[in-house]
Amino acid sequence: MSLADTQRLIARLATDIELHKEFVANPIDVGAGFGVQAEEAYALALETAVLLEPFARSLVGKRLNEVRKLLPRTSVAMGGRFGSLFRSFAPSFVPPGVKKHVLDAIAFAEYLESKLKEEDRALAWIGSLARFEANWLTAKSRPCLLIRRFYGLRFEVNQKAPRWTFALWLRLPRRQTITYYRFIIR
Repeated sequence: MSLADTQRLIARLATDIELHKEFVANPIDVGAGFGVQAEEAYALALETAVLLEPFARSLVGKRLNEVRKLLPRTSVAMGGRFGSLFRSFAPSFVPPGVKKHVLDAIAFAEYLESKLKEEDRALAWIGSLARFEANWLTAKSRPCLLIRRFYGLRFEVNQKAPRWTFALWLRLPRRQTITYYRFIIR
C-alpha cells in the first residue's frame, strides 16, 4: 500500500460517513477499491474505528458552529434543536468547492424548511426564516441575481403569528450593492 493510497482512503473515511460505516463492516473489499491490501485494510479498520469517530464528530461540530454564525436568527429561534437537526443533516450533505460554509448553510436551510413543514406546521415559520437568511447568503455570493419570495415570518419576539412577507433581492451585473425590499402583508 502506498502512502498516497493510505492518505486518500483516510481522507475519504474521515469525511464520508457512509463509506466509513461500509469500511468498518467490510474493510477488505472497500480497501481493495483504494489499492490497499487485505491485511493492511483490516489493521486500518481497527484503528479508524477508534480514531476517526471523534475526528468526524469534531468536523461536524466545526460545520455546525460556522452554520450557526451564518443563520443566527434561525439558530436563536430553534434553540437546542438547531444542533440536533444539523447533526442529522450533516451526513447527507458534504459541501463542495471553496465557499463550503455558505453552501452548507444554504443546504441546511432547505433541509430545515422541508423538515419543519412536514413535522410541525406550528414551526414552519422557522423554516421560512432559515430560507430568508439563506437567500441573503445567496445574494451576497452571486455576482448578478434576482430573488423574490413569500415567507411566513415573525419579526418580533412577542409576535403571536407569522406575517406573510414578500421579499425581493436584486444585484445588477458589476455592482457590489444588493438592493433589498421587504413588504409585510397585513
